[in-house]
Amino acid sequence: MKHQNFILCRGFSICYGSMSPNEVFKGNYSDPGQRNLSVYVYQGSVTVTSSKGELFVCEQHKLVDLQAVTEGLVEYCAGSVGTAWLCINNNQRKKEFTFELLNTPTTKTITGLDKETYLVCIENDITCNGLTIPERNYARIKNGSQAVIAILANAKAILMTEKQVEKN
Repeated sequence: MKHQNFILCRGFSICYGSMSPNEVFKGNYSDPGQRNLSVYVYQGSVTVTSSKGELFVCEQHKLVDLQAVTEGLVEYCAGSVGTAWLCINNNQRKKEFTFELLNTPTTKTITGLDKETYLVCIENDITCNGLTIPERNYARIKNGSQAVIAILANAKAILMTEKQVEKN
């Protein structure tokens, strides 16, 4: 597995890279605070297998939620043409998110609630409140603020919203 970049964000990270055809990478999720929360595949495909036998097939231009994989060894196996991918990691935080892939073209208005909301640009540039967010960058949508998001031709973004944990 070839990591091309690791971008530390506010409480999460964006990691992207590539794997050669049929390459296998094994990672250890023994620390539950350091794991992939989701993966987006730019090219090719990758299959993720958890230590519990859970199987996730990640195909080109698809976003796959991996939050069910919480511990143990995890195997990533690239398809026959290899793969290029982007992962969202949680950086030692035990939070979970909902993920929504925003495709082209669309305009969407989001209001920040009292939970963390982020917009991650994953392909080409997008705009948020008229400001350009370059590929592999993000914007935080703060509590009570509105964000008008414009996804233009050939652009994609991930909208991440923190899941509320019920308190006992």
